[in-house]
Amino acid sequence: MTERKNKPKPKTAKAKEVKLPGRPSKFTDAIAKEICRRISEGELLTMVCRSAEMPTRSTVYLWLSDPKHKEFSDAYTHAVKMQTEAWADEMIEDALDSMDGVNTQSKKLLIDTKKWIMARKHPKQWGDKIDVTSDGEKMNSTVQLFLPDNGRGDFDDKPLDK
Repeated sequence: MTERKNKPKPKTAKAKEVKLPGRPSKFTDAIAKEICRRISEGELLTMVCRSAEMPTRSTVYLWLSDPKHKEFSDAYTHAVKMQTEAWADEMIEDALDSMDGVNTQSKKLLIDTKKWIMARKHPKQWGDKIDVTSDGEKMNSTVQLFLPDNGRGDFDDKPLDK
């Protein structure tokens, strides 16, 4: 048998990077800023992630939990606080719009739902109960009971006879 002299040489040139169709999964500052902008304007993350140019919710959650993206996590936390402010404005608008009697029940449901979510996300600001004594800190207190000396002596664990 004769050996081939013209063996094909392995390709060493780098293959072109092919952009696959689908949602972005690589973190960029532009995407992070757009997510935060839309959240701060009152949009839900679910709605933001429905856009074709946005990553999925699970990808955003991965970015939020990744220590490499702390700046995005901080900006997102601030955007969620601003989201509740936007919702407060929207609730006033919805309440004013429902004064005409059209869609009153659906507006009430929308307002109640937003209030419920706001109270859970930011209980200090939007919660039903406000603690004015301890600023949310756990209070440790001791109660001392002073009993008059009635001649019976010291108390012990024995039940009193009747």
